[in-house]
Formats: sequence, structure tokens, C-alpha cells
Amino acid sequence: MQVTFRQSGGSTGFVRGVDLDTARLDPDTRGRLEHLVATSGIEGETSRFSDVARDLRQYEIVIKSDDRVASLACDDKTLPKRVRPLIRFLNEHAEPMTP
Repeated sequence: MQVTFRQSGGSTGFVRGVDLDTARLDPDTRGRLEHLVATSGIEGETSRFSDVARDLRQYEIVIKSDDRVASLACDDKTLPKRVRPLIRFLNEHAEPMTP
């Protein structure tokens, strides 16, 4: 499984991100990531952004597994509760990126 994560926006506008491949992770980290992806409920292609709020952080997650691709694009206001643990995990591994 490959997981691509990008976080942008907010008041600072910085971009953070990480690209993870479960084949290259240690068994504990791989198991935790696989569990968080499975419980996140991310399926298909979903894009949800708030029309009323500005300067929110925006998140993009793309999950590639076997022949399936699932993605979620959202902001702080529209982030589903069950995705939050996955976002926390990905943020722990993310680093600053150039836009």
C-alpha cells in the first residue's frame, strides 16, 4: 500500500507532506498505518471543502492498494472524525515541502 499525504493552507500557508510505502516500513508502523487506513472509511474519490471559512488547513490523502485508488481532499471544517487519527499519524511522519 502506498499513502501520499499533503497538508497545506492555514494562516502560514506552509506545505507539509509524506509519501509512505508499507513495504518499506517496520512491522509495527506498517500495522498501525494499515489499521488507520482501514478504519478511516476513505473510499473512492471524495472532495469536501468549506465555503464559509478561510485560512483552514487543507488535507489531501491518496491511498493506492493493489488495483484500487482512494482519495480524500478536505479542510479542517469538513474533515471526517474517523479520518482524524490517520491525519495525526501522517502528520507525525510529514516534513516541510516546497509547494
